[in-house]
Amino acid sequence: MWIALLIGALLVIGLAIMYPITLVVIVPLVAGFIFFVVQQSRKEKTKQAQNREEKEKEKAREAALSASPGVANIVSPPDVEISSNPAIIDVSMLQTLSIATTTTIRPEEEAKPKAIARLPGTIDGFDLVYNYQIPVAGAQHYDTSHVTVGDIVAFRPEPDNAYDGGAVALFVEEKKIGYMHKNNQQSMCHDFIQKGDLVYGAISVVEPESMKMLIGFYEKNMYSSYMDSGRSFKVYKLTANKNEDMQENISYCTVGERITATYDYDKGKYAAAPVGCTLEIGYFPKAAEDNLGPKNIRAYIHEIGDNDDANFTQYVRVAIF
Repeated sequence: MWIALLIGALLVIGLAIMYPITLVVIVPLVAGFIFFVVQQSRKEKTKQAQNREEKEKEKAREAALSASPGVANIVSPPDVEISSNPAIIDVSMLQTLSIATTTTIRPEEEAKPKAIARLPGTIDGFDLVYNYQIPVAGAQHYDTSHVTVGDIVAFRPEPDNAYDGGAVALFVEEKKIGYMHKNNQQSMCHDFIQKGDLVYGAISVVEPESMKMLIGFYEKNMYSSYMDSGRSFKVYKLTANKNEDMQENISYCTVGERITATYDYDKGKYAAAPVGCTLEIGYFPKAAEDNLGPKNIRAYIHEIGDNDDANFTQYVRVAIF
């Protein structure tokens, strides 16, 4: 490089002797070129020095690893498995492993998803019509160490119970965990069982001083029977349901699904949703309000069809018997 600079300098001197006027143009250019070359040379030397330093450090680390008897194999974290069930979201903790020179590194145990209690909207042709969360009475007198949130509860009446002829014992995995309190839900439990309807329970809270359960009361879906028997009914088209959220909710619905009516005080009208959930699919028109209210209505999805619009929305018609 320096030889090239020397040759360049001699050429400049020669030109300057032959053509003095060229000094005005050539000298600044040559000076700038020389400055650039010098700077590049310094950068290259600095980079080479840094590379040598990094190589020396790497050799020192390798020597330390091979000499240390406490180092074991580094275990990679397990593959993260994503749940395909849209109802339960399983969130896994992702661990970042850092290399140690004196200890064995192992992956943390995978975080277990929190158990949750749910009441299905329908069970074997039975629709959820009432649901409550209630405490388990007398749980402190029984071994409940096996009970966890989400466990299914069995209901067994005890007509010969010395303290309460209407007692309903609660069981999880064939082990008694307590009783229902003597209240309205206990009476409803007897009524539904006697009618041949369904009572379903799931543990929702397990704490040292408290245990609670969700209880759902189910009635047989009568839509097909009503339609076959020729029973009279009125059909109403739900309104105000072309927004994206309600359209998505409608996509999950099927004909014959039972519908509940809940009064929306903000809008001043009844909202419709499938039993057992709060996914609203529209509002009942004013003409239907005489057939709605706090009573246990028998309303079912009667028809789902496509609206004649550019957004490809769907409508829902509900039959009230």
